Amino acid sequence: MRRRRRRGYQYTEVINSKNNIISILIFVAAFATLMLGIYKSYKMNANAGGIVGLIAVFSFAISIVGIKFGIMGIKNKEKMVPLSYISIALNGLMILFIVAIIIYGLLTI
Repeated sequence: MRRRRRRGYQYTEVINSKNNIISILIFVAAFATLMLGIYKSYKMNANAGGIVGLIAVFSFAISIVGIKFGIMGIKNKEKMVPLSYISIALNGLMILFIVAIIIYGLLTI
Protein backbone atom coordinates (compact mmCIF):
# COMPACT_ATOMS: atom_id res chain seq x y z
CA MET A 1 0.00 0.00 0.00
CA ARG A 2 1.03 3.49 -0.69
CA ARG A 3 1.37 5.97 2.17
CA ARG A 4 -0.39 9.27 1.90
CA ARG A 5 1.39 12.52 2.46
CA ARG A 6 -0.11 14.67 5.17
CA ARG A 7 1.96 17.82 4.95
CA GLY A 8 -1.01 20.14 4.77
CA TYR A 9 -2.93 18.45 7.58
CA GLN A 10 -3.17 20.33 10.84
CA TYR A 11 -3.73 18.16 13.90
CA THR A 12 -5.22 20.92 16.02
CA GLU A 13 -7.24 24.00 15.33
CA VAL A 14 -5.09 26.10 17.66
CA ILE A 15 -3.61 29.18 15.98
CA ASN A 16 -1.59 32.18 17.07
CA SER A 17 -3.59 34.96 18.65
CA LYS A 18 -3.63 38.48 17.27
CA ASN A 19 -1.77 39.69 20.37
CA ASN A 20 1.19 37.43 19.53
CA ILE A 21 1.42 38.71 15.98
CA ILE A 22 1.02 42.33 17.10
CA SER A 23 3.79 41.84 19.66
CA ILE A 24 6.20 40.56 17.00
CA LEU A 25 5.29 43.44 14.69
CA ILE A 26 5.89 45.89 17.54
CA PHE A 27 9.33 44.35 18.08
CA VAL A 28 10.13 44.87 14.39
CA ALA A 29 9.00 48.51 14.65
CA ALA A 30 11.07 49.08 17.80
CA PHE A 31 14.13 47.49 16.21
CA ALA A 32 13.69 49.58 13.06
CA THR A 33 13.42 52.83 15.03
CA LEU A 34 16.48 51.96 17.09
CA MET A 35 18.48 51.19 13.95
CA LEU A 36 17.26 54.50 12.48
CA GLY A 37 18.59 56.30 15.54
CA ILE A 38 21.94 54.53 15.32
CA TYR A 39 22.20 55.33 11.61
CA LYS A 40 21.31 58.98 12.23
CA SER A 41 23.94 59.21 14.97
CA TYR A 42 26.54 57.65 12.66
CA LYS A 43 25.75 60.05 9.82
CA MET A 44 26.03 63.07 12.14
CA ASN A 45 29.38 61.86 13.56
CA ALA A 46 27.87 61.14 17.02
CA ASN A 47 26.69 64.76 17.38
CA ALA A 48 23.01 64.10 16.79
CA GLY A 49 21.87 65.53 20.10
CA GLY A 50 18.40 65.09 21.46
CA ILE A 51 16.86 63.66 18.32
CA VAL A 52 18.61 60.33 18.72
CA GLY A 53 17.76 60.31 22.42
CA LEU A 54 14.07 60.79 21.62
CA ILE A 55 14.23 58.01 19.06
CA ALA A 56 15.73 55.69 21.69
CA VAL A 57 13.06 56.64 24.24
CA PHE A 58 10.37 56.03 21.62
CA SER A 59 11.85 52.61 20.84
CA PHE A 60 11.96 51.84 24.57
CA ALA A 61 8.27 52.73 24.92
CA ILE A 62 7.33 50.65 21.90
CA SER A 63 9.13 47.64 23.40
CA ILE A 64 7.23 47.99 26.66
CA VAL A 65 3.95 47.95 24.71
CA GLY A 66 5.19 44.85 22.87
CA ILE A 67 5.80 43.07 26.17
CA LYS A 68 2.28 44.00 27.26
CA PHE A 69 0.79 42.45 24.13
CA GLY A 70 2.96 39.35 24.60
CA ILE A 71 1.69 38.88 28.14
CA MET A 72 -1.88 39.30 26.92
CA GLY A 73 -1.16 36.56 24.37
CA ILE A 74 0.02 34.19 27.10
CA LYS A 75 -3.17 34.69 29.10
CA ASN A 76 -5.25 33.35 26.21
CA LYS A 77 -4.85 29.60 26.76
CA GLU A 78 -6.96 28.64 23.75
CA LYS A 79 -4.30 29.90 21.35
CA MET A 80 -0.65 28.97 20.76
CA VAL A 81 1.74 30.65 23.18
CA PRO A 82 5.33 29.96 21.98
CA LEU A 83 5.25 33.07 19.81
CA SER A 84 4.30 35.08 22.90
CA TYR A 85 7.37 33.85 24.76
CA ILE A 86 9.58 34.66 21.78
CA SER A 87 8.15 38.17 21.44
CA ILE A 88 8.50 38.86 25.18
CA ALA A 89 12.13 37.72 25.04
CA LEU A 90 12.92 39.83 21.97
CA ASN A 91 11.25 42.95 23.38
CA GLY A 92 13.00 42.37 26.71
CA LEU A 93 16.37 42.12 24.96
CA MET A 94 15.56 45.34 23.12
CA ILE A 95 14.89 47.09 26.44
CA LEU A 96 18.11 45.73 27.93
CA PHE A 97 20.06 46.91 24.88
CA ILE A 98 18.62 50.42 25.12
CA VAL A 99 19.35 50.58 28.85
CA ALA A 100 22.91 49.39 28.18
CA ILE A 101 23.37 52.16 25.60
CA ILE A 102 22.08 54.75 28.07
CA ILE A 103 24.37 53.50 30.86
CA TYR A 104 27.36 53.44 28.50
CA GLY A 105 26.57 56.99 27.42
CA LEU A 106 26.37 58.17 31.02
CA LEU A 107 29.64 56.48 31.96
CA THR A 108 31.57 58.05 29.07
CA ILE A 109 30.60 61.63 29.85
